[in-house]
Amino acid sequence: MVRPLTPTHRAELLRLLPFLISISERLGDETVLGLGDMRSPFSPT
Repeated sequence: MVRPLTPTHRAELLRLLPFLISISERLGDETVLGLGDMRSPFSPT
């Protein structure tokens, strides 16, 4: 069963968000040569 997000979980997600974004950007930069122009959905551009 999926539990609704509690404020604590939401706070943890917000704390992890910059970390996840930096990882996705790094992966996007490393794989951009293989994937052409596909960009990460987290990328600000």
